[in-house]
Amino acid sequence: MQEQVDKLVESHEKNSKVLDDIHQALCGTPYGQDGLITRVERTEKYQRADKKQKWMIAGAVATLSAGFAAFKFWVSNFFS
Repeated sequence: MQEQVDKLVESHEKNSKVLDDIHQALCGTPYGQDGLITRVERTEKYQRADKKQKWMIAGAVATLSAGFAAFKFWVSNFFS
């Protein structure tokens, strides 16, 4: 009976260590090392900001090209 209890205690300690390692990998360490969750959140935030910036640039390019085309049409008609 005591051997079974000892095996259970040893198994619990081993599983507890493994779970602590998994928790540190996901959430980070108390010493400031980032975990997977923090890294993924940071990457997603960067991707959202990058996507927004790309759409703003695309909109500016479309607006400027349309404006330039209208200006060129106006100039060609004005001097004709």
